[in-house]
Amino acid sequence: MKKFLTALIAFVMCFSVVTTAFAATPDETSDSDLISDIKQAMLDTYYGDEKPEYLNVEILLDDEDGVYFSFSDSFATSANRVYTEAGNYIVSYLENCPVALYKNNRVYMIPDAYNSGVIDDDTLEGLTYCGHMDIVPKSDDSALVIEIKNKVIEECFDGKSPETLRIDIVGRTSDGGVYYRHEYGFALGVIIEEKFGDCTYSYTHGNDVMLYKNNSVYSIKNAYESGIIDDKIVNELVKMNIGIIPDKDVSTLKQLTLKMCQNAGYTDLAEDDIDIWRIIYLSDDRIMFTFNVSGADIPESPVKEVIGNYTFIGERQLYIYADGQIYTLKEAFDAGIIDNDDLAFFADDWKDDISFSIVLNPTQPGTTAPTEPTTSTATPDEPATSPAATSATKPVSTSDTATNDTLSNSQNNSGAVQTGQNSVAVILLVAMLAGCAVIFAKRRNYFK
Repeated sequence: MKKFLTALIAFVMCFSVVTTAFAATPDETSDSDLISDIKQAMLDTYYGDEKPEYLNVEILLDDEDGVYFSFSDSFATSANRVYTEAGNYIVSYLENCPVALYKNNRVYMIPDAYNSGVIDDDTLEGLTYCGHMDIVPKSDDSALVIEIKNKVIEECFDGKSPETLRIDIVGRTSDGGVYYRHEYGFALGVIIEEKFGDCTYSYTHGNDVMLYKNNSVYSIKNAYESGIIDDKIVNELVKMNIGIIPDKDVSTLKQLTLKMCQNAGYTDLAEDDIDIWRIIYLSDDRIMFTFNVSGADIPESPVKEVIGNYTFIGERQLYIYADGQIYTLKEAFDAGIIDNDDLAFFADDWKDDISFSIVLNPTQPGTTAPTEPTTSTATPDEPATSPAATSATKPVSTSDTATNDTLSNSQNNSGAVQTGQNSVAVILLVAMLAGCAVIFAKRRNYFK
């Protein structure tokens, strides 16, 4: 009986190990099997009667919409690029290495997949963030964006495409420099400040603006310190509202804001207590801004007021600096410093802002009722806010941050969780069977 019991336990343990290993294996097909399936589908549906002697397939993205891959059927290499259109997007690839989609056992070129309804605009927009493919919104700069993207991969990522990378051109300067914002990987949401010359550049990690010039890419700080750009170009960059602020402008705004606060009765404040932020440069040397005040107990004051054809709603007041003076938005409008065209620009620029909004009044054609932005409350650990302020949160970036819509791998993660749960269930079942065997053997020995 003991021999039988020993053999049974050994069998159960072996079965447990084998079953656990099997259960821990993802139920998705391996890359090699997937590549074999894609090759067979291409031979069956893409090439027709003329089969290539050589066919190489490289998987670029395994997504819920299908498998995106590149392929080559020749040993020849080419640096020539092909540009094709798919809706409002441009798809580009090297001449001898096209990009295609494998879905439902069929192979589609990307434009064909779009035209046949297999993928749509939302799918293509998501693919613009894929580092392994060159799909960009259609514009006059589409080819330039692709050129910059590949140069960024070459110089910043050692030629290895990151999972996520999107390039957006934000402006040009008079010396021929092209400035672009690049989003890649997982942004930390941390504000970074860099000092160069007489300016401070503030940006969010993973969302900074860089320079493309002379077929190379540079950070703005490095470009300035290496002499690629000078103070004249930096002044042009200031007007782009990408987060570069001259120190002299901050000093001027602090002095005038301190004087305004002191005139309002806050006589104990010093210039260092004033924190200027949300600086936006307008034409004709006008500057929009707001501020925080630390070290003073100043009541909260959200704003909602009609200005021209619009209604301004904000968690605090916004100010306009012009001709050496500071005005509220309404005062600036009444004085003719800003007009309805300026307000229309603000309305469009702030449409996704949760702190400020400007909307057409309901009496204007084609309008909807204004929605008040969400306001936040300062905690005891945060600095007290300025007059007309309801939040001590300090956004530093001077321009809206693009949405980091990275490609999701949630399906693969959920599959791994399910696999782990199955593995645990199998182990528990085997352990229970082994326990039952031991109990049964003991009972038989007892009755004997």
